[in-house]
Amino acid sequence: MTDQDIHAMKEIFGNLFYMTNKLQTMVDKEFEPYGFTAKQWFLMVVITRFFDTPPKLADLTEYMGSSYQNIKQLAVKLENNGFVEIQKDPNDKRVLRIALTEKCAAFWADHQNEDLKFMSTLFEAYSSEELQNFYAYMEMLSASVKKMEEKL
Repeated sequence: MTDQDIHAMKEIFGNLFYMTNKLQTMVDKEFEPYGFTAKQWFLMVVITRFFDTPPKLADLTEYMGSSYQNIKQLAVKLENNGFVEIQKDPNDKRVLRIALTEKCAAFWADHQNEDLKFMSTLFEAYSSEELQNFYAYMEMLSASVKKMEEKL
């Protein structure tokens, strides 16, 4: 490993935190008028992207990289604003499931163009090939994080 490689790794690592904070602040501001935060937005995205039926609250911890308590707190706030419904599992009353509401579906249907504009602006400097490479690199980094997490 060269000094250049070490420098690049440190810069990438630091920039991941910097960009996370900047993006969270931007998304928080964007959604503030609607009564939810970037983390609450992420919860809705995870449910939409990875689950066909209302997921167990415990299953969301793996996808979000957060604790059961933190996710429940996010879900309660979203439920108070009408975006999700926290339901008891019909087969096991101890298990909680998180269902997106009609209000949530209507909100995202109304904001599709704004979302696409935000993403397009964020990635406008990338060619299609660069974007696909970036995605592949993020997948590789994600796999490395999971591998390291298993060792902890």
